[in-house]
Amino acid sequence: PISKLYKNTGSGFIEDTSISLPGVWYGSVAWSDYNGDGKSDFLLTGASSSGYISRLYKNTGSGFSEDTSISLPGVSDSSVAWSDYTGDGKSDFLLTGYDRKPISKLYKNTGSGFSEDTSISLPDVWKGSVAWSDYTGDGKSDFLLTGYDNSSNPISKLYKNTGSGFIEDTSISLPGV
Repeated sequence: PISKLYKNTGSGFIEDTSISLPGVWYGSVAWSDYNGDGKSDFLLTGASSSGYISRLYKNTGSGFSEDTSISLPGVSDSSVAWSDYTGDGKSDFLLTGYDRKPISKLYKNTGSGFSEDTSISLPDVWKGSVAWSDYTGDGKSDFLLTGYDNSSNPISKLYKNTGSGFIEDTSISLPGV
């Protein structure tokens, strides 16, 4: 397993050797400027030689350093996606994967860290995908959640952001994947 970061030089890409990342398989990576400093940061998940991981890396401007101020469950067969679902200008994220059992967790950016948003009950999934979009056109981020649930059934569920939480949109029937 490998994890490598490549820099765009303008005429191609070169490996950024200033950061040592754990090699992962069955993982996911997603970028966002979660701390609002104008530099892209990333969250890396997956199975590594030391176990399942979820690690947040902060862009320092001269490289990346792991942000150890947040404790996340390590996951394999995972997916992660960022969005400002609260509308407060700060990047939040949805994390799914396998941590001795499937999980789906929504994390809210508090400005001084992240806290799990337990106001929504999501089906736990692994081997799936998550994606954000404002499909309703109301200015609020909604999301699609796919994967295998706790009973190993493939699911696809669409969630609408009401502004005070999320509700499953059952007006559309999606095939489980």
